Amino acid sequence: FTGDGGGVGRGIMCTAWSDEEYRKERICDEADYHEQVGRFYTGKLWRDDLLPVPRYLSLVVEAHRELDARLGTTRFSDNLLQHTFLGDGTRLDSFLEKENATSKTLQ
Repeated sequence: FTGDGGGVGRGIMCTAWSDEEYRKERICDEADYHEQVGRFYTGKLWRDDLLPVPRYLSLVVEAHRELDARLGTTRFSDNLLQHTFLGDGTRLDSFLEKENATSKTLQ
């Protein structure tokens, strides 16, 4: 991506596809699937038992908070917490509250 100041950087985009949708949208054939996924992992891609890595989650939340602080808003953090869902459908803010991680991760 190219930032507002003209600097060039790298980013990661995560998408919510089912296994079937991923194969339809991103995979040409079985050899392609093996190259992209199968040689690393043989299970289902979309699972409801996966949880966020705490350190990564903390970094993501902090990045959203810093962006909010720079722009004088809370809309980015609010959006992250209220519109990000785990594989089982749990909203991120609910997950953090349930895990009692809010004080460690968000403050």
